[in-house]
Amino acid sequence: MHIDSDLEILEDWCDKWQMSVAPTKCEAISFFHKKRLNNTNNQFSINDERLPTVEKIRDLGVILNSSLTFSDHFATTLRKAHQRINIFFNVLRRSKMDIFVKCFIIYIRPILEYGTIVSSPVIKEQIKLLEGVQKSFLYRCCKKFNFPYVSYFDCLREYNLESLEYRRLISDLVFMYKTLVSREVDIAHNLFISPHYHNCLRRHSYYI
Repeated sequence: MHIDSDLEILEDWCDKWQMSVAPTKCEAISFFHKKRLNNTNNQFSINDERLPTVEKIRDLGVILNSSLTFSDHFATTLRKAHQRINIFFNVLRRSKMDIFVKCFIIYIRPILEYGTIVSSPVIKEQIKLLEGVQKSFLYRCCKKFNFPYVSYFDCLREYNLESLEYRRLISDLVFMYKTLVSREVDIAHNLFISPHYHNCLRRHSYYI
């Protein structure tokens, strides 16, 4: 297998430069369609030490599971966000509304938006759960300071905020621009498909 040969190359490189890999800190995971059975019994090893096989793994702060549903990542994200919000309401008891909103922008929203280029939710339930963090936060703030709460979108306009779904869309568009136009992000061109007939439809060259 290609992975076995890659691991052998890694071992040779470490031996050459007198470095060592800690197999106990390494894990192996197989990705497969959730509706299909996982028939892969691959076992990998480094320096004759077998790597443990896991169902989920964390890579650069994003939790990946074997079916690539990101359900574990969203569960962890929601738990961290709600925990921090509860801390704010316990610590910032005498603060004003604008302080609560600024703290949410600085300390909570980055948690909800981290890695969305990879793990952006497509299931309605996940979208509602993520958006519900900001929605419940604004509702609790309005109740705390006795402000009228008409609707979620009215609160967004009142405090100059955007919905998390809208911000994810902007982030995706910026990423696409950096990839296709400014070329700040280098990704293989076969990741995007540009139809050969787009000139007949009066579409620009960046239509994908």
